[in-house]
Amino acid sequence: MEYSTKETRLFGKTSISIYMLVPLSVSDSGKELTVHFSSDSSYAGVIRPVYYSNVFGVWNKLIGENVPMLFYAVIMIVFSLISIIISVILRILSKKRFYLDFLGWAVLIIAVWLLCQSPLRQLYFENVSLAGSMAHLALLLVLFPLCIYINSVQIFRYSKFYMTVSLAALADWIFCITMIVANVFEYTEIQYINLSLYGVVILGVIVTMFRDSKKGYIKEYGLIAYGLIGLVAMAALQIAESFRKDVVMNGGFICLGVVLMVITAIIATIQQYVKVQKEQLELQDEVNRKELRIENLTYQAMITLAQTIDAKDTYTKGHSTIGFDILKSMTEISNIEYGARWHHERYDGGGYPDGIKGEEIPEYARIIAVADAYDAMSSNRSYRKAMPQDKIREEIVNGKGKQFDPILADIMLQLIDEDVNYDMRQKD
Repeated sequence: MEYSTKETRLFGKTSISIYMLVPLSVSDSGKELTVHFSSDSSYAGVIRPVYYSNVFGVWNKLIGENVPMLFYAVIMIVFSLISIIISVILRILSKKRFYLDFLGWAVLIIAVWLLCQSPLRQLYFENVSLAGSMAHLALLLVLFPLCIYINSVQIFRYSKFYMTVSLAALADWIFCITMIVANVFEYTEIQYINLSLYGVVILGVIVTMFRDSKKGYIKEYGLIAYGLIGLVAMAALQIAESFRKDVVMNGGFICLGVVLMVITAIIATIQQYVKVQKEQLELQDEVNRKELRIENLTYQAMITLAQTIDAKDTYTKGHSTIGFDILKSMTEISNIEYGARWHHERYDGGGYPDGIKGEEIPEYARIIAVADAYDAMSSNRSYRKAMPQDKIREEIVNGKGKQFDPILADIMLQLIDEDVNYDMRQKD
């Protein structure tokens, strides 16, 4: 019986191992079994144990020995899909970027590697040689999404390292494909380059986690840290196993490490989502409370207050400090005296009496500044008549971010737009 990869091996020189079932008859009893190899590469081949039984007995034994590898692959496919789906759902719900899907893609690639590497691959792949090549090429891609995910876990503190390794892994993948397709090298001849990249990542994760531990940053991803430790340990054992020639690598170590990593990552990502939602709710509550405080100080109250403290000194700008002295003993409205003192400050810092700017100006003072300006422009004065409301609106628009707090200016503009009959102005 003959087995040849001449037609199925699209590129490369190494033939992929398979199980061959050789039918025997009574006439073969007592004869010697001879195996001949013919290869166009330095790889001479390996003969695995030879079993003598009926077809069912042989496959029952082989499947029993190798089905764990298929089980690992199925488990990792399930976890990878869960990770990707959860990441997408959380991104849609929170409109925030989660990187769990990168871990999911890395796990999915490892699952493909296990399926292509399994000794039972001839049961579900028609072209076993192509499946074997896919196993090697898939393994080269794992580092790319994995490094992106680990980098995100460590809050991009080590982006230069992880991005360098990611790009190196991508370049190595392109190089290996080129060399194998061109029949320059076999994967077995350059696999140590790939294993060295994995070694660099393992060492890098250990070093960065150690630094984060010393600086206290590891608390930011404490749960995932346990998953990373497990993944690094299992990956090291898997690499060590790859150097053994007496066993078929079944991926058990890496599967255990990956499952631990994915479980901790999913839990941590959900916790992060809950934390983000809680912070957003707290922020919204604070905004609502701030808006409520502003609304509680009604427009009429602002106008009245502006008129009360507008006891202008004809020759000086001392009325602001006078109002401060008058109102500081009043307790009905807390901090109202600050509104009296600083309501002539400008948002850009060009006002008086102290030249403060932005949110350095107390909130009450910023409110009164807008109200006082509207009152001055909408009232009849000895030197001019009340201005038209569209002109007042234009002046407030021009003063946004300069004279007035832009948020409060927008509120006043909304009040003006709603006051179609110009009822807010002071009646003579």
